[in-house]
Amino acid sequence: MQGIRNDLKKFLAKSGLLKKFYQEKAMNYWVDVVGEEIATNCQPKVFQGKKMIVVCSNSIWIQELSMRKKNLIKKLNEKVGKTVVTDIKFVTGQIPNNSGLNLTRGRSKYKEIPLETKEKDWVEKTTSEIEDENLQKKLAKLMEQDLKYKKGKKSQGYSECDKCGKLTNNKGICQDCIEENERKKLNTLIRILKDSPWLNYNELQEEIPSDMEITRRDYNRAKNQFYQRVKDELFKAKQVFKYNQTQKNYDWLKDLLQQYVLIITEEKPEEIDDKTWETAVGALGKEYLELANKKLGKDG
Repeated sequence: MQGIRNDLKKFLAKSGLLKKFYQEKAMNYWVDVVGEEIATNCQPKVFQGKKMIVVCSNSIWIQELSMRKKNLIKKLNEKVGKTVVTDIKFVTGQIPNNSGLNLTRGRSKYKEIPLETKEKDWVEKTTSEIEDENLQKKLAKLMEQDLKYKKGKKSQGYSECDKCGKLTNNKGICQDCIEENERKKLNTLIRILKDSPWLNYNELQEEIPSDMEITRRDYNRAKNQFYQRVKDELFKAKQVFKYNQTQKNYDWLKDLLQQYVLIITEEKPEEIDDKTWETAVGALGKEYLELANKKLGKDG
């Protein structure tokens, strides 16, 4: 991040404001990209994800900027130094008096909490290398408000998350990190099941990383999601092979059917005999079995 100290970047990330900071930069660069005349009549108001909402004084400006949208997105991202904007939506309305995001919403009630001299010195040092004076002042104010906010919340029993540093009323890690850990765990289990679909709960316990703990609920959730993915892919493969019976499409269908059989039987490939395979596939529907057997010479 050009012109920004590493400790400032860490602060913004820890405060959950790094994304908003980049969005603020993109909005500040708007006038540089479009020029003063357009900026007087068209101003960015807010971000919805990576979509910038720009308010225009009338539909004529919308028509003009819509034709330039692709180039505007490119120039804004080049100015910021990363992909912040992927789309721009132009709407008519009253031009905002003060463009930019409210980075301090919900923190003003702690503004009377005093800061120590060393805290103020840290803010000044951290923001000293920001070249844009307006942005420097805004971030310095933001950092002071954040320090006050954290003091206030900690006095109410909040603590910093052990993983990301955000304030939380949970013990240990915050809810966001809990959910992120759950997502990573789920993806890990699904990857293992994809390689070995027959694994039951006890067998899966032997395959997971040593620092991971799972419950039967975790196992069932991962297996159900993997099962549904295979079922969805099977339907697609069946439709494709039905109307385009190439070796490639047959192999795709057969591989998915094999995964499906291993999932529902919880048996290893060498333990699956023809009768077990045909019974499992037949339960999906007669059409699956007919298509699977077609290339094997059992059905025309």
